[in-house]
Amino acid sequence: MSFLKEVREEVQKSKVELTEKEYEVYQFLIKYVKEQGYSPSLREISKATGIASTSDVKFYLDKLENKKKD
Repeated sequence: MSFLKEVREEVQKSKVELTEKEYEVYQFLIKYVKEQGYSPSLREISKATGIASTSDVKFYLDKLENKKKD
C-alpha cells in the first residue's frame, strides 16, 4: 500500500489529527498524484503550499508519515 493511501485511510477514519499546514500538504499531494500520476517534488510542494524551504517540506512529510505509523 502506498504512503498516500495509508495516510488517506487514517485521515478518513479520523484517527489522525492534522494541523492546518499538514492538511494543506496532504491535500496537495492527493490532488497532484491524482492529476499527474506521480508524486510532486519537494520544490513543487513548497511552491504550492507557500512553505519557505524544501527542508521544511521534508519536515511536514516526515510528520505525515509518522502520524500514519501511530
